[in-house]
Amino acid sequence: MKFDIKKTIIVILVVINFTPILVFAKEPNKKLNEKASSQSGADGNFCGKIEDLRAKYAEQIAKLQENSSRSDFGREDELIKKESDLNAKLSSSRADIDNKRIKNWDKILKKAKSVSERAAVEKYQGVVSNAVLERRESIDKAVETYRNGLVSTMNTHSKTINDSILGFKSSVNEALSKSKASCLTKVGSKNAKDDFNRMINDAKRKLENTSKGVEATGLDKLKQARDEAIRLAESIYKLRIEKARADLLLVIK
Repeated sequence: MKFDIKKTIIVILVVINFTPILVFAKEPNKKLNEKASSQSGADGNFCGKIEDLRAKYAEQIAKLQENSSRSDFGREDELIKKESDLNAKLSSSRADIDNKRIKNWDKILKKAKSVSERAAVEKYQGVVSNAVLERRESIDKAVETYRNGLVSTMNTHSKTINDSILGFKSSVNEALSKSKASCLTKVGSKNAKDDFNRMINDAKRKLENTSKGVEATGLDKLKQARDEAIRLAESIYKLRIEKARADLLLVIK
């Protein structure tokens, strides 16, 4: 008899959809840039608006950091909930399959008429039980490794994003300080606004490039390693079950 739960395992196996960490960055940055441009270019009195710009940028960057932190907590809570739900479904499914297997064993045992036949059935049951246990352990280990790798990747990406926001904040402060110093000189004040906008655009592009670069590239390798481990476990299980069934059928026709 064949107890194949491959489809069940695939259906309830943890599949975490990793949302790119910087989804919050593009729109806030767009608003930030639009608001700053209007502030710095609304009229010719740029030098008189530097402190207003400083306050506006500080507010926008604070919101960006708040969104980043909220996104981190949201992903963590979602991951915990998904893992809990999937673990419960997997446990329930395995229990149902175990019950069906025991009932089938009872049917096979009723066919055993002699001592040798009963011994063959008991041997078959032992081989199948061990094969099931080892397959589950292999699958559980593969899923755990994947989940741990997922958390590590998320943490690394979150740190990269947070560091890039701090870098953007530093660039903005530097641009504001340089503009303020330029405004104190007659020649520098003429170019202060253009220089400021150039530095801000450079900082914004750097932040957006970080957003584009921070993708879940490591997830493909994690998923591949997980799936290969599961396929190997399934292959070993299948060979052992086929051998056990063949040995049983030699005794019980």
